[in-house]
Amino acid sequence: MKNLYSIFNLNYDASLLDVCKAYQKKCMEMPSFIFYYTKILKIFINPFYKLFYDSLLFQVDIRLLMLFPKSLNEDDEYELAMIIFYMESLKDYIYDSKYFSSNKRYLLLLENWYDELENILISLKGYIQNFYLS
Repeated sequence: MKNLYSIFNLNYDASLLDVCKAYQKKCMEMPSFIFYYTKILKIFINPFYKLFYDSLLFQVDIRLLMLFPKSLNEDDEYELAMIIFYMESLKDYIYDSKYFSSNKRYLLLLENWYDELENILISLKGYIQNFYLS
Protein backbone atom coordinates (compact mmCIF):
# COMPACT_ATOMS: atom_id res chain seq x y z
CA MET A 1 0.00 0.00 0.00
CA LYS A 2 1.29 3.44 -0.91
CA ASN A 3 1.81 6.06 1.72
CA LEU A 4 0.64 9.64 1.26
CA TYR A 5 4.13 10.87 0.42
CA SER A 6 4.42 8.44 -2.48
CA ILE A 7 0.95 9.32 -3.78
CA PHE A 8 1.99 12.97 -4.03
CA ASN A 9 5.55 11.96 -5.02
CA LEU A 10 7.08 13.95 -2.14
CA ASN A 11 10.03 13.57 0.18
CA TYR A 12 9.41 13.46 3.91
CA ASP A 13 10.87 16.93 4.38
CA ALA A 14 8.86 18.56 1.57
CA SER A 15 7.98 22.21 2.08
CA LEU A 16 4.47 23.59 2.21
CA LEU A 17 4.93 24.96 -1.29
CA ASP A 18 6.05 21.53 -2.59
CA VAL A 19 2.94 19.95 -1.08
CA CYS A 20 0.65 22.52 -2.69
CA LYS A 21 2.37 22.11 -6.06
CA ALA A 22 1.99 18.34 -5.81
CA TYR A 23 -1.71 18.74 -5.03
CA GLN A 24 -2.17 21.03 -8.00
CA LYS A 25 -0.32 18.64 -10.30
CA LYS A 26 -2.28 15.60 -9.12
CA CYS A 27 -5.59 17.41 -9.56
CA MET A 28 -4.64 18.27 -13.12
CA GLU A 29 -3.49 14.73 -13.89
CA MET A 30 -6.44 12.90 -12.33
CA PRO A 31 -9.38 15.27 -11.72
CA SER A 32 -11.65 12.38 -10.78
CA PHE A 33 -9.62 11.89 -7.58
CA ILE A 34 -9.82 15.50 -6.46
CA PHE A 35 -11.86 14.68 -3.34
CA TYR A 36 -9.24 12.11 -2.31
CA TYR A 37 -6.32 14.45 -3.01
CA THR A 38 -7.95 17.15 -0.92
CA LYS A 39 -8.04 14.79 2.07
CA ILE A 40 -4.31 14.18 1.62
CA LEU A 41 -3.62 17.90 1.33
CA LYS A 42 -5.54 18.49 4.55
CA ILE A 43 -3.20 16.13 6.38
CA PHE A 44 -0.05 17.68 4.92
CA ILE A 45 -0.85 21.33 5.59
CA ASN A 46 -2.05 20.87 9.16
CA PRO A 47 1.07 20.53 11.33
CA PHE A 48 -0.69 18.38 13.93
CA TYR A 49 -2.25 15.99 11.40
CA LYS A 50 1.09 15.68 9.62
CA LEU A 51 2.92 15.07 12.87
CA PHE A 52 0.49 12.33 13.85
CA TYR A 53 0.60 10.73 10.39
CA ASP A 54 4.41 10.77 10.34
CA SER A 55 4.59 9.19 13.78
CA LEU A 56 2.34 6.35 12.61
CA LEU A 57 4.11 5.96 9.27
CA PHE A 58 7.63 5.90 10.66
CA GLN A 59 6.65 4.19 13.93
CA VAL A 60 8.49 6.64 16.13
CA ASP A 61 7.57 8.67 19.17
CA ILE A 62 5.62 11.74 18.16
CA ARG A 63 7.89 13.95 20.27
CA LEU A 64 10.81 13.15 17.97
CA LEU A 65 9.03 14.53 14.92
CA MET A 66 8.41 18.11 15.93
CA LEU A 67 8.95 19.31 12.35
CA PHE A 68 6.29 21.85 11.45
CA PRO A 69 6.08 23.50 8.03
CA LYS A 70 9.12 25.60 7.33
CA SER A 71 8.69 29.33 7.08
CA LEU A 72 8.17 30.79 3.64
CA ASN A 73 10.56 33.03 1.78
CA GLU A 74 9.42 35.81 -0.55
CA ASP A 75 9.46 33.69 -3.73
CA ASP A 76 7.61 30.85 -2.01
CA GLU A 77 4.99 33.28 -0.75
CA TYR A 78 4.30 34.51 -4.27
CA GLU A 79 4.04 30.99 -5.68
CA LEU A 80 1.80 29.90 -2.82
CA ALA A 81 -0.47 32.89 -3.47
CA MET A 82 -0.78 31.81 -7.12
CA ILE A 83 -1.62 28.24 -6.09
CA ILE A 84 -4.24 29.56 -3.66
CA PHE A 85 -5.77 31.54 -6.52
CA TYR A 86 -5.81 28.36 -8.64
CA MET A 87 -7.40 26.37 -5.82
CA GLU A 88 -10.09 28.99 -5.27
CA SER A 89 -10.95 28.94 -8.98
CA LEU A 90 -11.00 25.15 -8.98
CA LYS A 91 -13.20 25.11 -5.87
CA ASP A 92 -15.78 27.38 -7.47
CA TYR A 93 -15.68 25.54 -10.79
CA ILE A 94 -16.20 22.10 -9.26
CA TYR A 95 -18.78 23.36 -6.79
CA ASP A 96 -20.85 24.66 -9.69
CA SER A 97 -21.18 21.08 -10.92
CA LYS A 98 -23.91 20.67 -8.28
CA TYR A 99 -26.29 22.30 -10.74
CA PHE A 100 -25.79 19.42 -13.16
CA SER A 101 -26.35 16.54 -10.78
CA SER A 102 -29.31 15.21 -8.85
CA ASN A 103 -27.31 12.46 -7.14
CA LYS A 104 -27.73 13.13 -3.42
CA ARG A 105 -24.60 11.19 -2.48
CA TYR A 106 -22.49 13.22 -4.88
CA LEU A 107 -24.03 16.47 -3.64
CA LEU A 108 -23.21 15.57 -0.04
CA LEU A 109 -19.65 14.63 -1.02
CA LEU A 110 -19.35 17.90 -2.90
CA GLU A 111 -20.57 19.95 0.07
CA ASN A 112 -18.10 18.23 2.41
CA TRP A 113 -15.25 18.70 -0.05
CA TYR A 114 -16.11 22.37 -0.48
CA ASP A 115 -16.02 22.94 3.28
CA GLU A 116 -12.70 21.08 3.63
CA LEU A 117 -11.10 23.00 0.79
CA GLU A 118 -12.37 26.26 2.25
CA ASN A 119 -10.67 25.40 5.56
CA ILE A 120 -7.47 24.44 3.73
CA LEU A 121 -7.47 27.77 1.90
CA ILE A 122 -7.93 29.64 5.17
CA SER A 123 -4.92 27.78 6.60
CA LEU A 124 -2.78 28.53 3.55
CA LYS A 125 -3.73 32.19 3.65
CA GLY A 126 -2.75 32.15 7.32
CA TYR A 127 0.76 30.98 6.37
CA ILE A 128 1.06 33.90 3.96
CA GLN A 129 -0.24 36.31 6.58
CA ASN A 130 2.30 34.97 9.09
CA PHE A 131 5.02 35.55 6.50
CA TYR A 132 4.16 39.25 6.37
CA LEU A 133 3.75 39.55 10.14
CA SER A 134 7.10 37.96 10.94
